[in-house]
Amino acid sequence: MAKIDRTTGQPEYLVGILAKLPGDRRAFVIDVRVPGEPSGLVEGAPVLLHGLTGSPWDLEGRSGVSYRADAITPATPTTPPAQVSAPAGDTASGRAAGKAGGGS
Repeated sequence: MAKIDRTTGQPEYLVGILAKLPGDRRAFVIDVRVPGEPSGLVEGAPVLLHGLTGSPWDLEGRSGVSYRADAITPATPTTPPAQVSAPAGDTASGRAAGKAGGGS
């Protein structure tokens, strides 16, 4: 059930965005509130956050940041992902192309 914005009367949806910084192995999810139901989004695909704002909050010893965006739309990649194919004969070894073997 969508929450209703008291100012506009529009339904608001909470969208979980997976964020990862370049070079960091960890990723985290930020919840972003957006007016209206987002459409055209595919789980795991890059998105654009239009008019993103963060509002810090502090309540009863807890604190955090609430995120809000005017819209969330699918991002169009600038280049298609590279296609990786295994060299002939590698499929029988059980190793995928680009994976390092274990040990030294």
